[in-house]
Amino acid sequence: MTRPRDPRVIEVLREAKRGAVCKVDGVVVDATTADAILTVYGACTPATRAKLAALRLDRMATVAWRILRPHL
Repeated sequence: MTRPRDPRVIEVLREAKRGAVCKVDGVVVDATTADAILTVYGACTPATRAKLAALRLDRMATVAWRILRPHL
């Protein structure tokens, strides 16, 4: 069984996580934010991954930080 290919934005976030500051759709993403988004993305079910990847990058970051740090 082949695994479906991740969306382009997820691939770019993986590059940013390795330390390369990237610009995605006009938004600069640092390694910490990319790691937070990818942590949440990796823990999601395939259906939820598709929903998360469909969000704008700023919304992805907001969702990730609310999940990872809910009391802030």
